[in-house]
Amino acid sequence: MANTKAKKDVKKPDVVKEVIKPEIKKVATKKVYKLNQDVSLKVVSCYYGRLTYVNEKTGDKYFWSHCGEEQVLRVSDITAMKATQRKFFEDNWIAVVGVEDPSADLEGITEYELNKALNIDRYYTETFNPSNIGSVFELKPSEIEDKLRKMPEGVRENIVIRANEMAATGELYDIRIIKAIENATGLDIKLSFDN
Repeated sequence: MANTKAKKDVKKPDVVKEVIKPEIKKVATKKVYKLNQDVSLKVVSCYYGRLTYVNEKTGDKYFWSHCGEEQVLRVSDITAMKATQRKFFEDNWIAVVGVEDPSADLEGITEYELNKALNIDRYYTETFNPSNIGSVFELKPSEIEDKLRKMPEGVRENIVIRANEMAATGELYDIRIIKAIENATGLDIKLSFDN
């Protein structure tokens, strides 16, 4: 007798083919600004004291009598300043805060975008200027030391000057914050006990 085995019907599983369409995401592109050399910019002094800039190319003179004062400079002045007197940027003596010229078609441009267009953005990472210098005194002492050590000497000096002003009026009295600033800058803050 022949050995016959019954063939089992093996059912193949149903194969479902699913077509996966790649998801196309729209990438937000940042607008790149090209600034005309004649565009007028708002430039604020971040330096405690009198500050003077003379454009060696044109002879134009700009004066700031105190920290926070605003002057109007052209893009060409900023370009010349960057080429001949880089310390204005390296020590954050000034900050370009906006466009003065309404015809420049730059409405809505941020400070960051403006600094990027001027190619000075590398000087203004994690820094303090007159509009936000007070926020340094709200940080924890360890954060103050970390941040100040990374900042240019001019910014550190400005913070010590501001700390001395605040200590003189009694606004700054937390010894931990004072010590953190002194440790990070190597400069002393004079405490006044007359208040």
